[in-house]
Amino acid sequence: MAFQKKREQKELNLPSLIDVVFLLLIFSLVTIPVERTENVQPQEQRSPASSELKLPFVASPKVVDIDPILRSLLIQIENRDPDDPASGRLVYILRPSESDSTIGQTRRSAIRDSLVAAFPDSFLALSDEEFTRTAACRLIRDQIRGHLDRRNRPSGFPPRVEIRAVKDTEFRIVNFIMRECSAHGDSIPSISVRTFSHPM
Repeated sequence: MAFQKKREQKELNLPSLIDVVFLLLIFSLVTIPVERTENVQPQEQRSPASSELKLPFVASPKVVDIDPILRSLLIQIENRDPDDPASGRLVYILRPSESDSTIGQTRRSAIRDSLVAAFPDSFLALSDEEFTRTAACRLIRDQIRGHLDRRNRPSGFPPRVEIRAVKDTEFRIVNFIMRECSAHGDSIPSISVRTFSHPM
């Protein structure tokens, strides 16, 4: 009597296959060599084989000497207490003059002419509408408009705006100034943003 072999049709076990695929994926991710970014060399020091990817290289932050003579509208953000970074923010509006005043002289003039305003301590919690109505924002807005008027600007001075702010100045302040400047379109040809440690 002959025995017949029963042939079972083997099926693909899908859950096991998925497990194997995930294990292979994890293994490949773990074993791929990852290049450390701290050892990035300047472009001229790289080998020819690594020149396929041209990324920018910054060795250190750029320190710029500031011209002591004020030649543009300067919006200066300072701490109320220069020794306490958490003391709140003041804004000084320093306007250029025909007499080639230094930044220090113009700052004293700003205090004398009441071109100084304080941001409220809780200005980050204010709505956008409330924030733009603060005395500091009104001062910034009015002085930018006034600087664009040729009658208020010394002859030969372009309507440029410069922002100088202490480190860790809240982005909301800088963003407001940039928005006010951009509202005038091409009337303001350039805006510079700098940080500083202590007022001059």
